[in-house]
Amino acid sequence: MVNLSELTPLAKELNQTTDEINGIISTVNEKLAALNLGVEAWLDPSTTSEIQAADMTVTHLHRSSASMPVLGYAKLEDAWQLAIKEEKIIYQWNDDAREEEEVSEDSYRPLLKASRDVRLRALEQLPYLLDALKRQGEAVMKTIARAQKAAEAL
Repeated sequence: MVNLSELTPLAKELNQTTDEINGIISTVNEKLAALNLGVEAWLDPSTTSEIQAADMTVTHLHRSSASMPVLGYAKLEDAWQLAIKEEKIIYQWNDDAREEEEVSEDSYRPLLKASRDVRLRALEQLPYLLDALKRQGEAVMKTIARAQKAAEAL
């Protein structure tokens, strides 16, 4: 049986590792902000491995919900930064219609404010997010070019 004093070195090491994770996230935030992209992008949970966090499914009488944290880059709290979008899907039984209804709710928070587990798993997906940002930036450029051509044709 482990006693409390044996957890002290582990806690110290975990906290140091967390500081390193936070440093990586802060550095990426600073470098992306310096680029001044101004482009929001989110990973598609259907095409990438989602960021797992504990068991995210909760069931109650006549109602269940599932949530999935998704990594993205967005303007939150007046700053462009890595972020987590929590897509919460609520399944609720409708007695009148005799069927289950699905309702979605999204909430957003900076990645630095997510749990250690979510932050760590999000870093694994950072290369995919950088690809998504590039694709989104290119899409914006194409849209602007089409709009310029349309305006010139007037």
